Amino acid sequence: MRRLGLRKGSRASAKVEELATFLATYLPFEKCERLMKALLPDGISHTTIHRLVGRVVDPYLEEEEREIEEVFEGE
Repeated sequence: MRRLGLRKGSRASAKVEELATFLATYLPFEKCERLMKALLPDGISHTTIHRLVGRVVDPYLEEEEREIEEVFEGE
């Protein structure tokens, strides 16, 4: 699986995941799904795209939340 560039439990390669995440910055998840299905034999679902975006964004949101808490703790 690693030779194909797949993460454990994933059917999409890292590049496909990167493309889906990039598209989601410009389009709603369902439109991303339609575009990915037009580009790829199987495509990926809008739910999967949503999870991919969450995996990328969540660490940044957690860090932002920590920074906000630090600001208010100093008052």
